[in-house]
Amino acid sequence: MPLMYVQFIYQRHATLLADASDSISHFLSIVGIFVALVLIFQHHIIYSMRFFPLRLVPICDISCCAQHLVHLSKYTSLIVLVITQVILVGHDFGGACISHAMEMFPSKVAKAVFLCATMLTNGHSALDIFQQQMDTNGMLQKAQELVYSNGKDRPPTAINIDRASVRDLLFNQSPAKDVSLASVSMRPIPFAPVMEKLTLTEGNYGSVRRFFVETTEDNAIPLSLQQSMCVTNPPEKVLRLKGSDHAPFFSRPQALHKTLVEIATLPRAQAS
Repeated sequence: MPLMYVQFIYQRHATLLADASDSISHFLSIVGIFVALVLIFQHHIIYSMRFFPLRLVPICDISCCAQHLVHLSKYTSLIVLVITQVILVGHDFGGACISHAMEMFPSKVAKAVFLCATMLTNGHSALDIFQQQMDTNGMLQKAQELVYSNGKDRPPTAINIDRASVRDLLFNQSPAKDVSLASVSMRPIPFAPVMEKLTLTEGNYGSVRRFFVETTEDNAIPLSLQQSMCVTNPPEKVLRLKGSDHAPFFSRPQALHKTLVEIATLPRAQAS
């Protein structure tokens, strides 16, 4: 099985697994919004180790430099440092990030998992996907707050979510204790990469095995929009987390863990 890496912000927690054996699998996850989500995700994954052990490898997340990140390549270039193949997991805007990585470093990526994420087609941006959500029910448009660090006469630098809308938009099925921690830890995401239109080719991006994980009670990227992305750009397999909101690592952590293990162990289909 190829190595998989999971991204976490709080490096001190990763030391809990420093003595794990070399046979343990690793995940690398690129979280598109709100650093707090990763902290709780890590807690639940550690808890699930009794069923299938995972090692945590900390790298930087997108939101940690929201005011300064201009291009997706600033993050996806980290993939080139990986010696062996990895399985990438992109959540929300992280889907655009792993798409860029698949195009730039296809030989490094064994599989790509889009977890209620922006799964783009050639020539499109994450903003194109989010615009569809706004046209569907308007909840995201009402909840978002643009940040103008360079002045109101300049383009926005980041996007934030109105705290009063956080639970209904992101955590409508999540435990209250997790929502409370996430709410006080959230950070904006950079705006420029959200508008970046990607060049995705069949020879690079299209050569990587792709999987999509649906979240049925998602208000940020509704199920209908997730399914529309899968119709437009069909992955190898679509999996579903029933009862999950936009933060499955809060609302359905064990089911998410099981799904990631399933994807990790899924062999390539034999050609007929």
